[in-house]
Amino acid sequence: MIEKGVYDDALAILTQDLNIYESLSTVEHDRIYYHDIAAFLSNIARCYLYKGEHDLAITFFNRAYDTRESNYSSDHFESAYDLDQLGSIFTVKVLSYNQPKFSSNASWNPNAIKFADINTVGSFPWNVFVNINNTVYVTATNLHEVKVWSEGRIIPTTIISNGLSSPLSLFVTINGDIYVGNSKNGRVDMWTQNTTDSIPAMYVRSPCFSLFVDIKNTLYCSLQTLHQVIKRSLNSISNVTTIAAGNGSAGSASNMLSSPRGIFVDTKFNLYVADCVNNRIQCFQVRELNGKTVAGNGAPSTITLSCPSGIVLDGDGNLFIVDKDNHRIIESGENGFRCVVGCHGKGSAPNQLSNPTSLSFDSYGNIFVTDRGNSRIQKIFFINIFLW
Repeated sequence: MIEKGVYDDALAILTQDLNIYESLSTVEHDRIYYHDIAAFLSNIARCYLYKGEHDLAITFFNRAYDTRESNYSSDHFESAYDLDQLGSIFTVKVLSYNQPKFSSNASWNPNAIKFADINTVGSFPWNVFVNINNTVYVTATNLHEVKVWSEGRIIPTTIISNGLSSPLSLFVTINGDIYVGNSKNGRVDMWTQNTTDSIPAMYVRSPCFSLFVDIKNTLYCSLQTLHQVIKRSLNSISNVTTIAAGNGSAGSASNMLSSPRGIFVDTKFNLYVADCVNNRIQCFQVRELNGKTVAGNGAPSTITLSCPSGIVLDGDGNLFIVDKDNHRIIESGENGFRCVVGCHGKGSAPNQLSNPTSLSFDSYGNIFVTDRGNSRIQKIFFINIFLW
């Protein structure tokens, strides 16, 4: 068994070499292969990760990513790495949410179970988020609370309410920070793990209907009434936000949105937007303000959507769409689009939904849905083998 002191010694040597590298001129930098430097920075990150210093580990993994970004696909950085007791490398997820991989014939039990009802989440809950530890978070909008369930618990283990007014959206990062769209207070607030007081993370002129934090620690907010998605780097001390999608006017052109709701950013920094009034899903590639329609109105070989309000990608990049006004969940796959949840029309039966607004996977492939019209959170069990 390798003692932790070995990693301290390795870190000291690596840090000394890094100082030498950083003292070189730009010309000398160019003589060193990018992948060598990226691997070098990743080794420093691994040492910090093993020592439990996660913030420093993420910092160096991000530096490794930046070094290789121009030459290599970001697929290399979908995961971080740790070292086992023998010094071998094994994969550790740095994503805070679950992205299972499913077979092409994957299926879910058509009859959901009620995870939480109006007595727990109040009327018309908006958002559900499940992290990689299968902790479930729900914005109980009309109760002005966020409810939290640890895995296996049937009643909330934590309730966050301090300073909240009609929370809509939420996102939880890998280190347990909780970002909440504090809609009537004009900001996004952040709670660090095991704290009761929040700090402002973003100031907004309109409620955030969806939040997302990408792998480079950039916070995104969809502003439905302003027809935009904005973003802000959480690594910066500046509160300045920039436009990620939409020009601020409602419309259906490629650079426009109309009442955007759910958002998702993949590890290549493609931004997916549930463009509600335009009945489509838009994809904005990194640094592009003109989107491409990938589902719904305007996309070839697609399916008819009616006010899509949520969008999630699985581990293969397939879309899972909350088709709100059609009261169902749609999946895109190699065989096209199909309904997977709520395929029996609007209603309150176990196999029905009513104006759902968001979805999230747990690590087993089960789907949690905010069944807003029925004031409940539904859990739909996966019943087919999925692929890792």
